[in-house]
Amino acid sequence: MKNRNRSYFKCPNKLIGDDRLSYSARRVGCALFAFCNALGFCRKSYEELARIAGVSASTAASSVRKLEECGYISFAATKRY
Repeated sequence: MKNRNRSYFKCPNKLIGDDRLSYSARRVGCALFAFCNALGFCRKSYEELARIAGVSASTAASSVRKLEECGYISFAATKRY
């Protein structure tokens, strides 16, 4: 029997069934929950989120704003020096 490494993540059922969110916003939300660390932070760019969720970068950005508006995530802009 092969040892299969499977990764699991918790995604709120409320997020999956929320009618206020578009299908692409739900996909981006699931991608965020899949790649958050132990503290609950996710440091993915819009381009990376778009690639993971299978949407465009502008759709990922608007989905993040919609997820924040609905209270699923809080968004903190970071700067690189």
